[in-house]
Amino acid sequence: MKTLNQFYDDSLRRATIEVPDEQGNETRHDLSGFAHGCASNIVEGKMPLEFDGTDLDNNPNGPDVSQRILGKHAVNHPSRGTAEPEMRGIYMLLTMNNEGGMEVLKYAAKLFEDRPEIYHSAPVQLALDIFKVCSFNAKD
Repeated sequence: MKTLNQFYDDSLRRATIEVPDEQGNETRHDLSGFAHGCASNIVEGKMPLEFDGTDLDNNPNGPDVSQRILGKHAVNHPSRGTAEPEMRGIYMLLTMNNEGGMEVLKYAAKLFEDRPEIYHSAPVQLALDIFKVCSFNAKD
C-alpha cells in the first residue's frame, strides 16, 4: 500500500499522466483524448458482481458503464480512471492504529492539501468517518 501511495504521489504525476505536451513537459492538465489509468470497460472474472451482490452488467456499451470509476469514460474523473480514492481509503483504515492515529491525521491533511478532489471522495470520507468512530470509542 505504501508503494501504491508513492505511485499516486509521484511529483511528476507519472502515475496518471505520461503524455508530454507540445512544449515537452511531462504533465498535462487537459487529459481528454489520452488513455491512462484503466482503459478497459470490461470487468474480469467468470461472474462479476456489483458491490451490492447483484450481477454486474459486463456489456462494454451498457448504460451502467458510465457510472463506473474505471474505464475509458473516466478520463476526466478526479481519480483519472484508477481506483485511487478506494485505495487511499483502504490505506487509512489499515493504518488507523499507527502512532496512536496520528498517521491517519497527517495523511488526511496531506491529501486535503495535495489532492482535495480525492480527499473529498466518498471512499476517503467513509474511511475518515470510520476512523473518527473508532477513535472516539477507544477513548471510552
